Amino acid sequence: MPNWMRLGHSTVGMHTGDLPGYPASAGCIRLPQSVAPILYEHTSRGVTVEVVDSWDESGLAIPYLRPESHFFAAH
Repeated sequence: MPNWMRLGHSTVGMHTGDLPGYPASAGCIRLPQSVAPILYEHTSRGVTVEVVDSWDESGLAIPYLRPESHFFAAH
């Protein structure tokens, strides 16, 4: 599977894949070709993943930089 990323210790993961219009998955999350390589290249093992049913790409900056948290700010 191109750009395969396992979710936890299960056999389910995320990968590049088209939606054929009929059930054809063992439970994996199929990602568009435009998104899967970006996620694969910019995430590492142990990263927390939030699965959502929609998103707005217009505000994304790649690589995405999370605003610095005051909990981790250097003093």
